[in-house]
Amino acid sequence: MEATLRYVAPCQFGLEGILAGELRRLDAQDVLAENGRVLFSGGLEILARANLCLRTAERVQILLGEFTATSFEELYQGMKAIPLEEFIGKADRFPVKGYSLNSALHSVPDCQSILKKAAVDRLKQHYRIDWFPEKNALCQLQFSILKDRVSILLDTSGPGLHKRGWRAHSNAAPIKETLAAGIVVDGEVETVTVPGGEEETAVPGEVETVQPGEGSAETIVATANGRYYTSLNEAFTQTVRGGGGNFPWAMFIIGQGPGTCDADGMRRYYTTEGETNAN
Repeated sequence: MEATLRYVAPCQFGLEGILAGELRRLDAQDVLAENGRVLFSGGLEILARANLCLRTAERVQILLGEFTATSFEELYQGMKAIPLEEFIGKADRFPVKGYSLNSALHSVPDCQSILKKAAVDRLKQHYRIDWFPEKNALCQLQFSILKDRVSILLDTSGPGLHKRGWRAHSNAAPIKETLAAGIVVDGEVETVTVPGGEEETAVPGEVETVQPGEGSAETIVATANGRYYTSLNEAFTQTVRGGGGNFPWAMFIIGQGPGTCDADGMRRYYTTEGETNAN
């Protein structure tokens, strides 16, 4: 029987409920939303599905252990008690990084050093070797210390999940794809039938097909004058300030998660009738 692991999916603040809903739709178990992250359980299949399908998560991590530490000795012993050998081979790389907030152990570099030493001592004891070449697979260990509560995590995503998609290179953008996806999901995105008979994920309303330009914007704003803008600020400046009144609007994600592109990989944007106050 496949072992059940506890996972953590960090996200932008305010998107915890949306991300929790995504995980429940993926049949994740024991979903629990906390500030800036969502915890869930499952086997390796849900781990793979989460990395492939979650639209609002920044990454997916394995929760290796949690404990309270107010001294470096407690931090060392807590880390050393975690069975790291179940995840890290004797030739794997295992760098440590993380953060500390509102905790007695507030020096991040010192915490990194203590946790790395504890990890080395644990693996030395298991593999019975004195030196680790650290030349094989990357096993990125991460820690978070919040109000003296320590979480030890193993990253499974590599580059952030917002870097998935069709662009080979990323430019500076107003918001991350994951945040843009959260805006779309929070706008009650539905499945509708578009011209050609295909079902696509879209905001309810009038459907149009648009080929994206060369910019890096993750969202498009459709306004009443038929023009498309790459930011709400631009749309507001060009329409509301220019002519006064309100304008129909919509924002759409490019290529994040299932159902956002057709079989040919072309991105589609859809417009919806709705009003936003000029004030």
